[in-house]
Amino acid sequence: MKLFYRKFGHGCPLIILHGLYGSSDNWVSFARSLSPHFRIYIPDQRNHGQSPNHNHHSYEDLRNDLSEFIREHSIIKPVLIGHSMGGKTAMYFALKFPELLRALIVIDISPGQYNEDTEENIRFLKHRDILRILSELPVEKFKNRDDADKALLKDIRIKRIRNFLLKNLMRDEKGSFKWKLNLPVLRSNLENIMAGLEHEQAIDHDYPVLFVKGELSDYISEKDIRFIKTLYPSAQFKTIDGAGHWVHAEKPDELFTTIYEFLRNNNLCD
Repeated sequence: MKLFYRKFGHGCPLIILHGLYGSSDNWVSFARSLSPHFRIYIPDQRNHGQSPNHNHHSYEDLRNDLSEFIREHSIIKPVLIGHSMGGKTAMYFALKFPELLRALIVIDISPGQYNEDTEENIRFLKHRDILRILSELPVEKFKNRDDADKALLKDIRIKRIRNFLLKNLMRDEKGSFKWKLNLPVLRSNLENIMAGLEHEQAIDHDYPVLFVKGELSDYISEKDIRFIKTLYPSAQFKTIDGAGHWVHAEKPDELFTTIYEFLRNNNLCD
């Protein structure tokens, strides 16, 4: 699959993978901050942004898309940064191709599984509700984004989250609103998106690993940290104070400092 992407800077290659409901747009400011030190690629993952839609959406699919992207652009041993769904894509890629990575940075996601049958199912249910709410909005009837925001306010009270989701609205050729997200496929594949690595899967790696957690987020629990340490015994952990799950939107400066210092301390910056 040919993924849409944005590119910034020069130097050591670095790839940023956005999360569910996200796109390369969300990471442009962050990429520009790192661009003096890295050659940065930000692809839109399938069924998101300007990349193609497809009926299948599993981490095996996303991993294969990433592998094709790296081959297509002749990228040699990149630093791989992934947020949420993008973080799991990065971990699935690292599991199969450990020799192809220079470093792995995972932002606010566990390698474990979240589904409706587990004690952590609040995350599954939250995303199931968001996808349902977005699917039921009559976006083609809205005259402007304020109309969409008012309609979304009934179910999603936090303005920051509404703004993030509404970035996925676009105009079609007739001037009506439509979603960039492939909502039917994301809804039908939610269990795949909530899937995780198996506990017995050890990660053979010799590259540095960093997990970044938002202080106010519940996506990485103490149990998750114990699991992460079985997969990546030498992994480092950093918490961004005052941040929730969308760390890059809530605390961009603090996230930049955390990631840049990790890369500099591991001699990965130009």
